[in-house]
Amino acid sequence: MKNFILIIAIASLIFSCGQDDNKKKELELKERELALKEKEFALKQKDSLNIQNVKIADIPNSKDTKTDGNSNKEKTKEEKWQIFWADFKNSFNAKDKAKISALTSKEFDCSNCSGSDIYAWLNEIAFFNNENFNAIKKMLNGRVKNIKNEDFGDCKATGNGGPGEFYFIYKDGKWLFRAIMGD
Repeated sequence: MKNFILIIAIASLIFSCGQDDNKKKELELKERELALKEKEFALKQKDSLNIQNVKIADIPNSKDTKTDGNSNKEKTKEEKWQIFWADFKNSFNAKDKAKISALTSKEFDCSNCSGSDIYAWLNEIAFFNNENFNAIKKMLNGRVKNIKNEDFGDCKATGNGGPGEFYFIYKDGKWLFRAIMGD
C-alpha cells in the first residue's frame, strides 16, 4: 500500500510539473502572438502615415492630362472598344438577346432585314438556325477595321465594311452596334 501511495504522490508531482510546463509554453505562445500583433500594428501605423504624407499635388488630375493630340482620347476609346467587343462577342455566343440589345444603338439599322429592331434581327436571322448563327459567329471572330462612313463618321466595321458587315459607332463615350450594311 505504501508503494501505491508513493506512486500516486510521484504521479501527482509529475502531473503538476507537466501542467507548469504547459502553462509556460502557453504563456510563451501568447507573448509571441502579442509581439506579432504589435509588429503588425506598427506596420499599419507606418503605412497610414505614408498615405497621409502623400501630397495632393502628387495625385494626377484627369483635367491636367494633355488632350492636344488624339492619343489620350483614342487610347480611352480603344480600351472601351476592347471591353465592348469582348462583351458583344460573348453575348452573341451565349445568345443573350437582352445583353446584345443593351449593346445596340437605338438607331439600329438593318436595311436588308425584315425586322425593324435588334430583337427582330436576332430572332429572324441571327438565331433563326445554326447556319446563320455559325456564319455570324465566324464573322465576329474575323477582322475588324477602323473606317470612315458617310452616315456614321468614324466607326468600326467587320470584314471590309461592305454589304452584310456589322458597323459599330462610338457615341456618348461608349461603343454601340449600329447597323448591318445593305447593298
